[in-house]
Amino acid sequence: MIGAVLATDMQHHFKAIGDLKRDMLSEDFDIAHDKYKHNFIRLMFHVADISNPTKTWDICQHWTELLFIEFFQQGDLEKQQGFAVSQMFDRDTTNIAKTQIGFLDFIIKPTFELVVQVLPHLSFTLKNIENNKKNWTERFDEYEKIKEAGNKIEDKIERKFPLIKYDDVLDENLASRKSMLEQ
Repeated sequence: MIGAVLATDMQHHFKAIGDLKRDMLSEDFDIAHDKYKHNFIRLMFHVADISNPTKTWDICQHWTELLFIEFFQQGDLEKQQGFAVSQMFDRDTTNIAKTQIGFLDFIIKPTFELVVQVLPHLSFTLKNIENNKKNWTERFDEYEKIKEAGNKIEDKIERKFPLIKYDDVLDENLASRKSMLEQ
């Protein structure tokens, strides 16, 4: 279980994909076989972690914007502390739609095309990926204007899910990141 949680770190992504491709070439490949299942379980934890772009557009867009609120808050803190701002965390330079198009093209689509070869019942995710890419592409200029206005995505986001206390979550997240940067 610990290995599966640690495998969600993007630094392991390409190795995990390479391992699955190698395993799939084996004549005895079966994800239920002990020889393969542990790597596959770790990969599936990672796939679940990055699966937002495989959801329907309304969910994908909403959670992506929430994620970027978190990213931008961290970037703001990094600037305040005099650190270099992490990639995609700078609200002054990041076009959210552009990041998502690249993420879909280079990470999500190839990953889910591979996973669907093993688990064909997940093929619906590929349709959602294509639809979400189309939607991000159509909104590229909109997100460019939001970026030019300071990427105050917090002001734009629709509060669609009433059970979530957005401001509390964002405040807790900000406090946690401040604590980490101060250490």
